[in-house]
Amino acid sequence: MRPIFSSFSAYAFIVYVLAVFFPQSGNSQTGENYINTAMGWENYYNQHPELTNPPSHEYKNYLRWRGFWDQRSQSMDTSLSGKPSLISAVVNQYLEGIDYFQRSTAVASNWKPLGPVNLEYQTNGLVQAVYVDTVSDKSNNTIYIGSNSGGIWKTFDGGLHWQNVTDRSYLPCIGIWDIQADPTNGNILYAGTGGNFMERDYYYGLGIIRTEDAGYSWQVIYPIPETEFTQVYKIAVDPSNPERLYAAVGTRLVRLIKNGLTWDTTTIFTTPDSGFSFDEHRMIRDIEFVPGKPDTLYIATDHRHWNGRQAQVWRLSGVTGNPVTMQLDCNFPTDTNQLFSTRFEIAVTKKNPNSVYVIGDYYPNSTSNRVAIWKSEDCGASWGKMYDAAQSIYSAGRGGVNYYRMELLIDPSDTSIVYVGGLTVSRLENWQVVKTTDENPGGENGYHVDTRDLVILNNGHLFAGNDGGISKSINRINTWTDINGADLFLTQYWDMGSTNQKPEWIGGGTQDNRYSLFDGNQWQNNGTGDRANMSVNYESDTAFFVYSAIFGSGGGSIRYYFKRWRSNLGWGH
Repeated sequence: MRPIFSSFSAYAFIVYVLAVFFPQSGNSQTGENYINTAMGWENYYNQHPELTNPPSHEYKNYLRWRGFWDQRSQSMDTSLSGKPSLISAVVNQYLEGIDYFQRSTAVASNWKPLGPVNLEYQTNGLVQAVYVDTVSDKSNNTIYIGSNSGGIWKTFDGGLHWQNVTDRSYLPCIGIWDIQADPTNGNILYAGTGGNFMERDYYYGLGIIRTEDAGYSWQVIYPIPETEFTQVYKIAVDPSNPERLYAAVGTRLVRLIKNGLTWDTTTIFTTPDSGFSFDEHRMIRDIEFVPGKPDTLYIATDHRHWNGRQAQVWRLSGVTGNPVTMQLDCNFPTDTNQLFSTRFEIAVTKKNPNSVYVIGDYYPNSTSNRVAIWKSEDCGASWGKMYDAAQSIYSAGRGGVNYYRMELLIDPSDTSIVYVGGLTVSRLENWQVVKTTDENPGGENGYHVDTRDLVILNNGHLFAGNDGGISKSINRINTWTDINGADLFLTQYWDMGSTNQKPEWIGGGTQDNRYSLFDGNQWQNNGTGDRANMSVNYESDTAFFVYSAIFGSGGGSIRYYFKRWRSNLGWGH
């Protein structure tokens, strides 16, 4: 949420090394021995404390990577190599006996959700995808959301109550990137799997899943091998033929056509290799139809290499056959000979079918990044830069657009109004920021920071998935309502702690949502940011200490402690 490096050289070095050891696509562990790799990084960060306090994003990525592989690479035995083959072998064993493992677990277990429930603020868990059923439910109270690693959830009453709709199909714990539906039948939905998980940069997608009964059961219609370690970022359903869809599967644009009980699949476009390796692959992040032309698509990619940052925007014509491609971003007006961007997102509007809008982070000189919005009124042939700012909707507290959070919408009733999702959400009118949602890391005022998905309906109502759950605005983001409701359990825990004397006292450090505490009767949420290890220390029947480590505070070092007195109100320090 703040600038990470004070010099380009430090940034370039660390991102280069991250690219070598932590590739964006493919396996997330190289052939290097895990211990040697981890020790090398520990030595590096010991020599560069300015990258750990405050923790840089790359340092957090390293800690997530280490936390992930610590438990999967048998790292305590330095003679064993921490390769992905270890986790792959476990996955293969599971898949070979999938019916036994899944059904025996579902029948024999007696797990019940404990919480958190009824928290004061929006601190539930990350919602990556939002779909509002406007086909079968004209009240717009039927909503589906895709969580970061807990499958798909559904509400019938506008968010008062939620239920998981993928668990009963015996799917493994899955993250969801996108949810789309048949525009003529609200019971038929598609979802792209993968999620971020808590490592943020590595993915385990099942492929594309489909339901014909409004989520009661799901089938995988486009499987991805578990060894591919990739994800489905985006799905677009053909409005002229709902049994034809297009999917962004890593670097591939895949066309799927239903053929009886099966699906014919064809890769119709692959993003150009930029000549490097590892994280140089451009992932397709967005797909949009040209309004009124179901045979023409816009697609946008990312590109995170420090020496390139060459994300792309393409138009594909004739996608029902052999498409003709045209790269569009090379026509964007820029202050330099080359536009440097790590990610683009696209927006279109039915009111002006020939218009297309693109938002992207943008580096004019390799060291300072800005946010810009470009617009074309001739389907991408020519462009104008409509918005360009370093502070307004980029800075913390003013929208915060960057690679990890980038959304763009056009108001369906007034094309002079656009919405930008980043750290929070901003409304632009005639390309001027007139309203920005307050920055509330703890989820106060109905909105948690870090916008992951933004949806607008024809009536102007907005729905946003963020790191604390799902929010709704009916007044053009002047206010937001938290619609997490009851029975929505998305919280991702790094660690838990309790005490022998009072086992009902439980504390848990979460990803993105501070720490949650349960005293046997009620839940509370406190602290700041990402929390890691948690320990509870019994003092008496009326009080206990909770020790909590902030994620990225140098491993397990304790940064704060809190004391709870039952005889008094709230928490003491």
